[in-house]
Amino acid sequence: MNEFQTRKLKHRFALLDIDNNGYITTEDYHKVPRKILAAFGEPATSERGVRLLGVFMNWWEALRVAADTSGDDRVSPEEFFAALGKGVPNAEVFQSTGGPVLNAIVDIAANGGDQVSKEAFGKWFVAMGVPAQEANDSFDRLDQDGQGYLTRERLNSAMTEFYTSDDPNSPGNLLWGRF
Repeated sequence: MNEFQTRKLKHRFALLDIDNNGYITTEDYHKVPRKILAAFGEPATSERGVRLLGVFMNWWEALRVAADTSGDDRVSPEEFFAALGKGVPNAEVFQSTGGPVLNAIVDIAANGGDQVSKEAFGKWFVAMGVPAQEANDSFDRLDQDGQGYLTRERLNSAMTEFYTSDDPNSPGNLLWGRF
């Protein structure tokens, strides 16, 4: 991993550490999807809500198994970087763990469709800790054709770019805001 990729992962870690205790924990992975559901007014008991909560827990379990080398059921920054460093630049690693999460969120943000509006994108990323203006800027950078929405395919591509690209000019690298 180069310095640029390390900065990205530090930023991503900070967004996942919802309670700012210096670790990513099960509690953080419970809070994030609930914040997303609240932003969209989607009940946790709805089919989409249950799916989102489930895929987040699967994502947490995959991260915990891969990263928690100390066995304390939490992931430190060092463990996070070491685990993700093994997966960078492997797009298959992202698709197998983050892909289901992204798809569950898009199902909510696009109300079952495949196009996420700028407003919905903002709700989603603000719920995940990205400042509103940075979420708007990220959307604008990703909406390269100016259609006013991002497709599921484009979002999948951007997420994969974020986790795998070492190109600072790649649009997906600003997905989670400035770092």
